[in-house]
Amino acid sequence: MSGAAGSLAKNVAGGVGGGLVGDLAGAVGGDMVGDLAAAHAGRAIGNAAGKATSKAVDKKLNKPAPGAPAAADDAAGMPAMPAAPDASADVGLASGAAMGAMPPMPSAPPAEAEAPMVEAPTDDYDRPVTGADWNGWDQIDPEEFFYRIKVLEHTGIHGGDDAYEAKMREMGFRDHIHYQRVKDAYTAGKDPDLLAQSALNATGRHSKEQMKAAAPSFPDVHGLDVRTYGVVASRRARCKDDAARAALLAEYGLDDAKYGEVDATWQARMQETMTRDPMAGGDLMSKYGQGFAEGSTGQFAKAAQAGGVASDVNTAAGTAPDAPEPVPFAKFVEIEQAQRAWSQQGLDIGAKLQEVFGISILDWSDIGAYWSPKITSDLNYARQYNELQPRFAAQYGAISAA
Repeated sequence: MSGAAGSLAKNVAGGVGGGLVGDLAGAVGGDMVGDLAAAHAGRAIGNAAGKATSKAVDKKLNKPAPGAPAAADDAAGMPAMPAAPDASADVGLASGAAMGAMPPMPSAPPAEAEAPMVEAPTDDYDRPVTGADWNGWDQIDPEEFFYRIKVLEHTGIHGGDDAYEAKMREMGFRDHIHYQRVKDAYTAGKDPDLLAQSALNATGRHSKEQMKAAAPSFPDVHGLDVRTYGVVASRRARCKDDAARAALLAEYGLDDAKYGEVDATWQARMQETMTRDPMAGGDLMSKYGQGFAEGSTGQFAKAAQAGGVASDVNTAAGTAPDAPEPVPFAKFVEIEQAQRAWSQQGLDIGAKLQEVFGISILDWSDIGAYWSPKITSDLNYARQYNELQPRFAAQYGAISAA
């Protein structure tokens, strides 16, 4: 396999399409499950943070903590969110031998640690929320509501007890019981689907803001920043022969040796940054993925490029790619699950993609670039994924992660 083909796997894996698994794990399979459950339950708004703070209050109130058997009615009517495909789905982007050392997948931030436990509530939980108790929280729309809750709980997770309590009071709450009462009263009686979608949008907005704030600064490598590196990597992977690759590199003042340094340096930076700071790493790898989509010249190039724009941290969370679907959503899920099965079975993924679906690995990258931001920001697609994934997994013999 040529150098270009040999590096294709990590280029695709690092791109937006390859990042789908990470996106699902972080945004849908991870903390969003807590967000959506909380939207209906009216308790643990957010991820593990909300659950932790609510447990402290629930214990004092003799109320069952979220997730306890007695609270089964809390999640009634909530859609089941799609579980993130297991790690082997990443390997399904190319044959096992071609994968080599893969950089971490770009993803939404992982579920955060537990927030501070709040002691000594001073308010009466069962008293109705009226008048001044609302302090304006009843006048905001659901997405803004969940966004503010996300900010509060993020502050507690990363700043500790004092920062959490200071932010809570800054937002107009006397103490945690007051905060809990307002959350419950706000969500009571509202459409669960509206709350769930609003929580999804709020988490996407908060995650993009955190990634943007954590954006690392690295010097260019032979004149290429990480996004331009993604463009060059994508275009190079599509070159037909050595002469075409040499001509491409010359456009950027590179030769094979210099490109090798560019590739090695940026891949190492993405790995190291993701390990050190997932927010900063997510920003870096998102830019690489957007460049990889931008460099596409394949049959689904427009879809990939639209997906890259939707994934940009400067694009409003929940923005759908503005391009026709490269393939129907059900076909997308089918191809994903087929790859997972073929990887587990030790088959040549590239050959099977061409044989069964008539597409290349790069086509799959473009397809994923389009659908990734949709499935992580649209509750309807999340529901469809949850229904389709097990059916196609069974059809192709994919084994779920334990």
